[in-house]
Amino acid sequence: MTSEGVLIVTGGSRGLGEAIVRDALKRGQFVATCSRVESKFIYDMRNSDPQEEQFYWQQLDLTDPEQTTTFIKTVARRYKNITGLVNNAGQSQGQFLSLTRDQLVQQLLAINLEAVIRVTRLVLPYMLRNSSGSIVNLSSISGHRGAAGLSVYGATKSALEGFSRCLAREVGSRQVRVNAVAPGLLTTSMADNTPEEEKQRIIQHTPMGRLGNVDDVVGLIRFLLSEEARFITGQNIVVDGGFTC
Repeated sequence: MTSEGVLIVTGGSRGLGEAIVRDALKRGQFVATCSRVESKFIYDMRNSDPQEEQFYWQQLDLTDPEQTTTFIKTVARRYKNITGLVNNAGQSQGQFLSLTRDQLVQQLLAINLEAVIRVTRLVLPYMLRNSSGSIVNLSSISGHRGAAGLSVYGATKSALEGFSRCLAREVGSRQVRVNAVAPGLLTTSMADNTPEEEKQRIIQHTPMGRLGNVDDVVGLIRFLLSEEARFITGQNIVVDGGFTC
């Protein structure tokens, strides 16, 4: 529908994903997103743009290869060029490893790692064709700093950082950039499963004395997607108010 290109944001129905989508749309960017369910935000956006001129959403299980392939092909056909990708969709769930069932291990690997690799692999040909593009993978400080009960989740996020660094070397000569952003605990629905006592402990050990919010992260992602960050690739940038310093 346009030759200017589109930004794809996975998991854009709520929380940080919603904030990234809102920010991009506010700046007049074309945005495509997906999620398992249609949130109120998605419902409102679809009603405000029924012709999908600027905003496109598809209900999608990212662990399904066929559905994911259809989504990327549909977006590319509608908007011609894919200029940015934010792999935001993920699941934060933890248990002590001795209590963790194989089903949960496979679930976390499927959505936090395998789906990211799949989406990126499907998007890359469009970026390489134009010798331009920026990919941002959402990691977590759990991939840096040990946290009891998050060994599998932390492993998936550590793997994302390695994936980002290796891919940055692989596609850098074609002017495609790949970076990771590792937020600390944010005041989103993902934090609802964190006990209040644990939240207070994190705040006490954070130099800036508070939990982060989506606005603390959105600006950095906007920058990494922009031409202003044209010489930044292969990096993992932590946004945690100093918790891991």
